[in-house]
Amino acid sequence: MPLREPTRGLPRYRSPQDARRRQSVPPVAGGDAADALFGSQLLNYLEDQLRQRGVRVWFGNATPDLDVDRLRMFYERHGFRVLPDGAPLPPLLGKEWVMPGTAQPTFYFWKRLPG
Repeated sequence: MPLREPTRGLPRYRSPQDARRRQSVPPVAGGDAADALFGSQLLNYLEDQLRQRGVRVWFGNATPDLDVDRLRMFYERHGFRVLPDGAPLPPLLGKEWVMPGTAQPTFYFWKRLPG
């Protein structure tokens, strides 16, 4: 299913494959409904790809330079567990995934992927 093109001057991707070939991907939470729809479609595509490759946990973070309130709602809506601001990422699958000395993001988010 082709992804809907984002608006507001963001790069235009016609498919997830096109987005993957690019150096950067537009913000997934977007500034309006069309951008948020694109972000949702991209997230769903990536989750499917990760699941097919055997990934069991997907995690990330939001830094202070981003629209953290909108991102928090976006990731919660997509089933991610969003940690409180400043909370450390817990060990996932028995491993620490944050390098010592890494700057603390505003928040981390993660979810288990069904196998």
